[in-house]
Amino acid sequence: MLFASPLFGQTPVITAFSPTTAGSGNTIIINGVNFNNTNNIKIGGQSATFSLNSDALIKVQINITNAFGTVAITNNSGTGLLAGFAFNAVPVIDSVLPTYANNVDLVTFYGKYPTPKFTGLSSDPVITL
Repeated sequence: MLFASPLFGQTPVITAFSPTTAGSGNTIIINGVNFNNTNNIKIGGQSATFSLNSDALIKVQINITNAFGTVAITNNSGTGLLAGFAFNAVPVIDSVLPTYANNVDLVTFYGKYPTPKFTGLSSDPVITL
């Protein structure tokens, strides 16, 4: 006696994503196959907002911070993985205190993301973010 087995979906396969470096508010495009029924996408272990364009293309809105590593797409049949994503935070300086200083005064920058590096001890120091 033969029984017909139901046709199940297949595990997603990610072939590429672009760009490989993006910051919050950017969109990345993921290419591959078996994207139908995608129910979760994680970038660096953090869930991301996405729109399924086709069985082979997904657009992901980067709404995460400091995620590096693997892009993971999950559907009912499993999870497809591809490493190589790097979060690129744009430095944000919210304020600088004091607003006026002499060349020997301490100046504090308030903001988020990468810590600035200061070089030069002259009256014209260079700030690299």
